[in-house]
Amino acid sequence: MADRIYVLLEGGKNRTSLETVLRKERLRWEIQLFEAPEEFLHTHRHSPCSLAMADVDNRSGSGLLTHLKEESPGVIRVAMADQFSLHSFLESTPVAHQCLARPFESRAPVRLMDRALRLREELGQRQWDQLFLGDDGLPMIPRLYTRLVCVLASRDPDLDEVTSLIQEDPGICARILRVVNSAYFGLRRELTTVREAVVFLGTRILQELVLSEEVFRLFSVPTAVENIVNELQEHSRRTAAFGMKFFPRRPEGIYLAGVLHEIGTMKVLSASSRDGEPTLDLPDADTRARMTSTLLSLWGITPMIAEAIAHHLTPHRCPKGASDLTAALHLSEELSRQGVSSVIQDLHRGSQLQEEFLESSPVISRPLNWYRTQTLGGS
Repeated sequence: MADRIYVLLEGGKNRTSLETVLRKERLRWEIQLFEAPEEFLHTHRHSPCSLAMADVDNRSGSGLLTHLKEESPGVIRVAMADQFSLHSFLESTPVAHQCLARPFESRAPVRLMDRALRLREELGQRQWDQLFLGDDGLPMIPRLYTRLVCVLASRDPDLDEVTSLIQEDPGICARILRVVNSAYFGLRRELTTVREAVVFLGTRILQELVLSEEVFRLFSVPTAVENIVNELQEHSRRTAAFGMKFFPRRPEGIYLAGVLHEIGTMKVLSASSRDGEPTLDLPDADTRARMTSTLLSLWGITPMIAEAIAHHLTPHRCPKGASDLTAALHLSEELSRQGVSSVIQDLHRGSQLQEEFLESSPVISRPLNWYRTQTLGGS
């Protein structure tokens, strides 16, 4: 049966142009366009859709996505808004998995639909359903990160506006200052203000830090697994730290890949342990890595990072050949795992360092030799 895709557009030029593009895809998918949210919901309740797209330049679109989040958390939700309608985008971020800014290239919505539905097919229905476990379904991309991306996307980002945005969240402020004053950067004097840290870090690292800090707040963690999830968070941060510290030619994206690589595990662990007992009967580690990759892909995170996370446990099996980032993440995670508890070791039972593969990657000769020294006494 073809996937159902429902689109809410309330008339005008936008409807006409998008309808023309989508009409050509009706042999692949069952596509319906609606002008009223009531009609959309009525149809969905009788014939549920897999993916919903709504124009959020008016309240009815964001209201529809909110209804779907509450009633059908398993539906992939996409928001559309004019590029300069920042308020519309910010309202949609708590209820949409991705946002499309107009004007977009005519086939951009089709590519997004194809990617999202293909991700579900590649992951498998059982693992896809596990990602949607819990009251909130699949997590939405973090709100502060989305706002920061919008501000930085302007031709001349306002430094004061960026600083004010970061200062709204004391936890993220503290994290940024800890990182910028860490031994990794080796600054001669301590930076004490967020503005100084923003100027020093630059936009890419700043975005990575904000996303990595916000993402750990996405899940409502049951008491039964709180300690395990906390250990996973520390393991992830350690993995990122190893990646930042030990590579002479540090692959781009290693910090974010390290911090995010266990998000799928945290999501499934949190959602499946709500009856008061910890649930460690989880998919194997390789499957959880692919679940994390799927979640990040739905958020629109760069494919380079999602791909590295998907294959980091078995880089030698990567169909396109493992990237330097995949190899670096593979070793960084193993270095971090040496110091984690037996519970985390159990979650990764069966995983092993692919030393023969790593020897062929010039990026990691130094950290690989360090690993051997630490674990084998230099033999």
